[in-house]
Amino acid sequence: HRGLVMKGLALRKFVQKEEITIIHAHMHHAVVTGYIAGVCTKAKLAITEHSTLMPAKNWLAGFIENSIDSFISRHAHTRIAVSRSVAGTWAARTFNLPANIHVIPNAVDTSFALNVRERTMDPNQYRLIFLGRLAYEKNAKLVLRIIHMLRDRGLNIELIVAGSGLLDKEIEAEIRELDLTKSVHLIGAATNVPELLH
Repeated sequence: HRGLVMKGLALRKFVQKEEITIIHAHMHHAVVTGYIAGVCTKAKLAITEHSTLMPAKNWLAGFIENSIDSFISRHAHTRIAVSRSVAGTWAARTFNLPANIHVIPNAVDTSFALNVRERTMDPNQYRLIFLGRLAYEKNAKLVLRIIHMLRDRGLNIELIVAGSGLLDKEIEAEIRELDLTKSVHLIGAATNVPELLH
């Protein structure tokens, strides 16, 4: 966390100079940096959590991250979760802190996907998309394992992976290892997201 401390101290100078009043962060590293930047300033810290999945490389790393998150959560002005399940997981992960968690549902309209089987050429075929960085915390490998499991159960599923990142090579290797080369298509970072979703 030494690098985060240095970044936080540098950001704090900017926060003071520009008289920033609210710092919004999500993801562990940004929350730590935002907290440090807000110390000794008038800025209030707002933290957003998007997922119930909080992967850590090992139990010790998970314990340390949860402890740091708990400490920072006690000092955050507000915490925002995108669903009740995320709020519940977050509260438990940060040792059931007092309820400064507010649920603001995800603003993405998913209703167009409700009748996806009616809109596909083949009602027995499913086409899914993964949009996001290929980074450890996004857990694309879990998505690949789920696709593999569902295909083993006879479902005809195609997955498009729109994104790139530090795990590009690992994701490519996982696709080969799970024998998903015909079912999973890596297209890299995408700018035509609305087209991909429809």
